[in-house]
Amino acid sequence: MRFALLDDPREVIGAALKYLGYSVNSDKVEELKKARDLLRRTVQKKGFESFSGGPETRNKLLAGSIDLGQIYVGDLLQGAAENRGLHVFLPREGTTISTDTLVLLRGSPNPALARNFIDYVLEPKVSAAISNYTFYGNPNRAAQAFLSPFLKSQKAFNPSPEDFRTGKVEFINELKGGTTPRLYDRIWTELKSR
Repeated sequence: MRFALLDDPREVIGAALKYLGYSVNSDKVEELKKARDLLRRTVQKKGFESFSGGPETRNKLLAGSIDLGQIYVGDLLQGAAENRGLHVFLPREGTTISTDTLVLLRGSPNPALARNFIDYVLEPKVSAAISNYTFYGNPNRAAQAFLSPFLKSQKAFNPSPEDFRTGKVEFINELKGGTTPRLYDRIWTELKSR
């Protein structure tokens, strides 16, 4: 089996931590060492092809040059919509989730225009149109009625409250300073320089 991992240290190390039953945000040295050891074995496997970005992994899956890929949900769902033979699944151990944010910075030169833009993006039909185009999640409850049936049917697009409550789906948090970021960096540098 040919496979690729994301070219993203927090996602890759987080997946190893999740597989081992730990939080994607672990700061425990022993847990990180176990994740490192698992990843060392993984990238040495015969089928490991590369660390790839989301669109690159999607294209490799669609072309059949890899059989399995760790991938961002929007890129995966775009591929699955294009080729229904591409199977989408969430690891039983759990996964990560992320959010994109619109912000208005203090001192912005045109705050009224920025507020109007944010209000526009939050209109239910506009918000749904963005998700229907990008295949990325949408926390706007009023937009849910306007999402495509394909997106509504995808567990990867719609984690349940239970998934969050149990920790099956986790946000990647900012690492605290000190030893932990250096451990993540060291693991990633070693993996990439294999």
